[in-house]
Amino acid sequence: MIGAWPRVSAVQATGPTSALRRAGLVILDDVDIRRYPTPDAFRNVVRSVYERDPVLFTLEFTTLRVRDWPAGRILVSVDDCAALGAGVQSGDGVLLVSGMYSDWASEVVSTLASEAHRLSGVRGMPLVAAAFAQAWTDVTGIRATTAHEEVLYRLVELVPPIGVQGGCRSASEGDTELLVDWLDGFFAEALSAPSDRDARRRFVREVDTTDDCIVLWTLSSGEPVSMARIHAPSCGVSRIGPVYTPPAHRGHGYAAAATSSAANHAHQLGARDVVLFADVENVASSRVYRRIGFRPFSEHVHYAPATTQS
Repeated sequence: MIGAWPRVSAVQATGPTSALRRAGLVILDDVDIRRYPTPDAFRNVVRSVYERDPVLFTLEFTTLRVRDWPAGRILVSVDDCAALGAGVQSGDGVLLVSGMYSDWASEVVSTLASEAHRLSGVRGMPLVAAAFAQAWTDVTGIRATTAHEEVLYRLVELVPPIGVQGGCRSASEGDTELLVDWLDGFFAEALSAPSDRDARRRFVREVDTTDDCIVLWTLSSGEPVSMARIHAPSCGVSRIGPVYTPPAHRGHGYAAAATSSAANHAHQLGARDVVLFADVENVASSRVYRRIGFRPFSEHVHYAPATTQS
C-alpha cells in the first residue's frame, strides 16, 4: 500500500460485544459508535480525525462542504473519549471509510443496518475498504465487487508542459452545453455510466453555486480542447478532477496543460496542497500527472453492488 492511515490507538473493536443501542449510540467494549445529523454537529470529529491528514481525506472534506446536508445521510464516528475514526456518506451514496479501522467494520455496519441497503458502495484505502465491503455484504446480503481502483496523487513540484499550443481560461455560462457533452463523455469512459445530461447539468450548476471552478484549455482559434475542475481549498487542500480531453484532441499535451493551469489556479485560491485521483488502469493519465509533478500518495478502492457492474 502506497500510503497508510496511521494507527493512533491500541483500541480494538473486534468480534461480538454486548451493546446498548439507543438514540444512535452503540457502546462497545472500549469505544462508542455515534451518529450525527449535520456537518456542524460533526465538526469536532472532523478536527480529531480528518484534519490530521487533509490530503488523505480530500474526498471527505469536499463531501462535507455541501450547503444543505440531506436528512439521513450518514455521518458516523467511533469514539473513546475523543473521536478515533469517522465515516461519511458521499452525495452519490458511497460510504467513505478511510477514516476507520478495518477492525471496526462489522460493528459500524451493523449500527448502520437500517441504512446499509441504501448505500451505493464503499470506498477507502484497500484494507479498510475490503473489510467494510465484506461487512456490508454480511449485513445486507448485497454482494460487493471492485468497481474501480484509484491512486491519489499529490503535487510535489509543478513542471508545466512546454510547447503546448493554446492557453487557459475559466469556463463561463456559455460553455454549459459543451461541459455537459464532455462530462457525459467522462462519466461514460471513466465509470461506464449511462448518458444522463440532466445529471451533468446539475454537476455544472453545483460548480457554479460553490467556490469551485472549471478551466478550459483553448487553441488560439478559441476552440476548447480540454477541461479540468478545481475544488476550492478545504483545510488547505484543493483537488483537481475530473480532467477530460475529447478523443479527437488527445495526444497533443492539452490535458497536461489544463491540469497544470488548474494547479496554478488552485494555488492562487490559497491551496497549500493540490491533489487528484487517477484510475490505476489509465496508464496514459498517470503518466501525464507524473510528468507535471504529481506523485502517488495513497491507494483507494471503490466497491459497489455486483449487480450494477457490467
